[in-house]
Amino acid sequence: MSDKLFSIVTISFNQAQFLREAVESVLAQKGGDIEYIVVDPGSTDGSREILAEYRSAIDHLILEADHGPGDGLNKGFARANGRYGYFLNSDDFLLPGAIDIMRTLWQRHKNTDVLLCGAWMVDENRRPQRELRPSPVTLEKLLDGEAKIVQQGMSFRMDLFRKVGGFNVGNRTCWDYELLCDFLAAGAAVTQSEARLAAFRIHSASISGGIGGELATKRYLADLDSVYERLTGQKKKPEQRRRAVRLSKRLGSPSHVLLRMRELLAPWTLELRWQADHERKSRR
Repeated sequence: MSDKLFSIVTISFNQAQFLREAVESVLAQKGGDIEYIVVDPGSTDGSREILAEYRSAIDHLILEADHGPGDGLNKGFARANGRYGYFLNSDDFLLPGAIDIMRTLWQRHKNTDVLLCGAWMVDENRRPQRELRPSPVTLEKLLDGEAKIVQQGMSFRMDLFRKVGGFNVGNRTCWDYELLCDFLAAGAAVTQSEARLAAFRIHSASISGGIGGELATKRYLADLDSVYERLTGQKKKPEQRRRAVRLSKRLGSPSHVLLRMRELLAPWTLELRWQADHERKSRR
């Protein structure tokens, strides 16, 4: 049996501007029970040169072509030896102490299969925009567009990941959403926490930041429809589609209205929480 507790996978493709921060946010917390895997299918913007600088600290560096984000993540997790899995995009970054929080929560909830935590939404220059919290989730709520997940706060048992077959390679827009749907369809036990693990960066070149415009939105809706039809055997109704569009623009939990009002009316409280998260210490 492996002595690794967590396997963390980062997928990298032409995001050199942010890549170094993502990698260092993991390595700064990487103890002996952490395995770090990075996948780059062919960046041409200097990303591979950056990764070469950290080669000795990265457990597995996979430099080979893939068929999109889901395929890249599958390649990474195929090398994983940890008990739990977590993935971090190359334009996002872990907050200080995030791995310790996950370690504590998994030790506390030994019978859970999926852990859903919170995160921050930040802009291109790391300025906090809002706090993201996972909403109460069931498979039905996810499929009907009544729940929202925070990908940067999700970790899971690797045996469950293997059981459901990993990511759908054909899904290019909401592969994290589909993975959680598959977990729930398999009967996964879910534990939620408001602890914030990472920062989700919105910028002009990100999928969630608006790259691709109308074409990207159509692809996103098509992927949502495909997940719904695969798991229910039915086509999504027009009202369900409209609800999905509305919720997709919120990028957070629709159930935390009071939190959002506080952020808007007293923005200084947001800054205080952001600073507190950065003052956390990591045990290595």
